[in-house]
Amino acid sequence: MGIDTEGVYYLSGPITGRDSLAVMEHFSRVEQKLVEIGCTVINPIKNPHRNSWEEYMRDGITNLMLCDYIVLLDDWSMSRGAVIERNLAADLGIKVITEKDVMNGIH
Repeated sequence: MGIDTEGVYYLSGPITGRDSLAVMEHFSRVEQKLVEIGCTVINPIKNPHRNSWEEYMRDGITNLMLCDYIVLLDDWSMSRGAVIERNLAADLGIKVITEKDVMNGIH
């Protein structure tokens, strides 16, 4: 099955403790692939600066609730926040796909 261009996609992956530039490039690369296909993407890297992990998570979860899909980026399972987002998405019926699915144009 191909990527659903009518859906809204939320990107989820490790951010905390990683090189900022590498994280921005990684999230942007996946976002760009989805945008090229014609999808709407919510990229949490573009959220306003916050003072704590908890504030970032509140923003992320708020954005996730607007989406039809969550895209788990490589190494997502190493991120406490991404694990929370994935579990919440699965519990609420938000479709869970992987970065590999996006890059191969399927899910």
